[in-house]
Amino acid sequence: MKVLIIGGAGFIGSQVVQECLAAGHSVRVYTRPTHSLERLVKVLDEIEVSYGDFMDDHAVFEALEGIDAVVHALSTTFPKTVIQSAAYDVMSNLLPTMRLVDHCLKLKIHNLTFLSSGGTVYGEALYLPLDENHPRTPISLYGLSKLTIENYLRFISETQPIAVKILRISNPYGPSQNFYGVQGIVGVALGCLANNRPFMVFGDGQYLRDYIHVRDVARAVRLAVEHAGNATLNIGTGIGTSILDLLDALESAAGRKLERKFVPDRGIDVRRNALDNRLAREVLGWTPEYTLQEGLCEVVASAREAR
Repeated sequence: MKVLIIGGAGFIGSQVVQECLAAGHSVRVYTRPTHSLERLVKVLDEIEVSYGDFMDDHAVFEALEGIDAVVHALSTTFPKTVIQSAAYDVMSNLLPTMRLVDHCLKLKIHNLTFLSSGGTVYGEALYLPLDENHPRTPISLYGLSKLTIENYLRFISETQPIAVKILRISNPYGPSQNFYGVQGIVGVALGCLANNRPFMVFGDGQYLRDYIHVRDVARAVRLAVEHAGNATLNIGTGIGTSILDLLDALESAAGRKLERKFVPDRGIDVRRNALDNRLAREVLGWTPEYTLQEGLCEVVASAREAR
């Protein structure tokens, strides 16, 4: 199968590239000309790379030619930034995704996997772990954007000849996560450790999150690509860990203390989140392999090697 991975040079996308190659698929990556290919250095001679902006209709169409399956792993906004420009989010995420589907239908591509956000589309948890039938009432524009795209894709999949796999991913972490990004608490905390900077804890630090290793995510994406039918699935561990407990575990893995600076709640974060993954186990035969402590030890070791 020839797979186009939109956002394939990013943190999750680059792992999906490697997972698909290992499974015997051929891969084309679509990425911005300004995006570094550092995460793909080891496989550059095994893949095709197409350059363009997600809003460039012509470039996206060209990248889709000759493709059997598409993975939409790109987001131009993040929870912290989308509230600053909701209109930009619509123009750069929602509308280009609609055009992407139109292109797929024109080119008779019947296989699309979309990476959604299990951490934001549900809103405040009525119960844990959250299953796919939990009410979806986002408290952030980022979550609303992801849910809007989900609803559009689900409608199209029920009315047009295209199988859509929606993966609601929890909080991914792993090697090559950005130390200086605007999201990804593990990467940001490692950056603070490496540079002796205080880590900002929003609120009381008791917010629960479901942390999943990026390789477990990539394997789920590859299995979704290979799945023939429509599906909406949680991809998480089912275990909620507080921010403070995560920092304690990271300190244990690193053997160093991390300075913590408590700041007011941002108002865009749900208090509790952990995803029930039973449906993904049933539909894809997928289960997470990494424990949090194992994953954190690997991430710390990888960061030390990179320095």
